[in-house]
Amino acid sequence: ASRQASPGPVLPAGPGAYIWLSPSGAKKGRSHVKGFILSAVLGLGALALVNLCGQATGVFLPVNRMTLLGAGLLGIPGVTLLVVLDAFLL
Repeated sequence: ASRQASPGPVLPAGPGAYIWLSPSGAKKGRSHVKGFILSAVLGLGALALVNLCGQATGVFLPVNRMTLLGAGLLGIPGVTLLVVLDAFLL
């Protein structure tokens, strides 16, 4: 019989929530950070692309704190939401 690795110690972190302290959990956490950074970069790139193509499409999004926050936190879906909101509200 093969021996399975222990998941590591478990610490209570709040009501009903637990933190797993294991090396595999740390690797998963890093991949989430990489995914978030990639999503933010793609969102900011999409915001720049919308504004670069604005002359041809007639769609411009102002570059301010709110649009940068939306593009950075939500990525491409955030830029899509900004374009839809801009079309309906203006």
